[in-house]
Amino acid sequence: MTTLIVTILLGIFLGLMYVCNKLLSAKEFHAATFSTLYSIVSALLIFPFALAEFRMNLDSPLHTILAIISPVCFGLAFYFGLKAYKTTDVSTVSLFSRLSIPIGAFSGILILSEHYTSKSYLGLILVMFGGLLVVYEKGRIVLNKGIFFSALMASGYGIIIVLDKIVLEKFSPFTYVFTNNAVIVLVFLLFSSAGKELLPAVKKFPLLIFLSAFFGVTSWAGFLKLIEFREISKIYPIWESMALITTVFLGILFLKEKGRIVQKIIGSLITIAGIFLL
Repeated sequence: MTTLIVTILLGIFLGLMYVCNKLLSAKEFHAATFSTLYSIVSALLIFPFALAEFRMNLDSPLHTILAIISPVCFGLAFYFGLKAYKTTDVSTVSLFSRLSIPIGAFSGILILSEHYTSKSYLGLILVMFGGLLVVYEKGRIVLNKGIFFSALMASGYGIIIVLDKIVLEKFSPFTYVFTNNAVIVLVFLLFSSAGKELLPAVKKFPLLIFLSAFFGVTSWAGFLKLIEFREISKIYPIWESMALITTVFLGILFLKEKGRIVQKIIGSLITIAGIFLL
């Protein structure tokens, strides 16, 4: 029962992070700025836990390379998510970006030689159908700039699902989350102009930036920690489902997102059903 409650809370936190990011995306600063700040605050929040449970084995060149590639993928996915939120409802982005699940699953099949049952494949089909339903209109799939960035976001998170499994063989969850965010900060500071906007953005939106990082890093680190002791097949569906429910619910009621409400609700139910079949 305790594990169930914790998993539900972690899923809600993930959904709250998406909502905070939607609010931040409407501000005048660049997406790279908020991506950098998210990673800075996240790294600071997780650092004491990473220090207390430090484990980083870099004897394998493969794991070392993947430990660098993974945060780059995460940082880009987070960045593209903020870009998507600028023009598209958070409820739409959250639902469509669940295509990361089948992307991650097929990546696992190809890279890790994972095996799926007929029920799991049905679940993947339902997740894909639920995500695409929200962009289906008048007999065709309607794509726009926000959906394009959502697709890039889903691709990044889908790849991370596989990379996490590999990298965590050599890292403790907290160490991995810290190093992941630290690498993202370095990448964005080196390859973007985010550094010029960091201080003005912090001064103007300190609480929203903190809440985004707090909800995000707590949810992710907590999830990775849980799957150390519990089966991922039991934790993952609840975590993802609660994040989706929270985002769609708050998007419609709190942010007043009125477009395609019926499609969003039906798509969410189909996606959640698919997640539980995985």
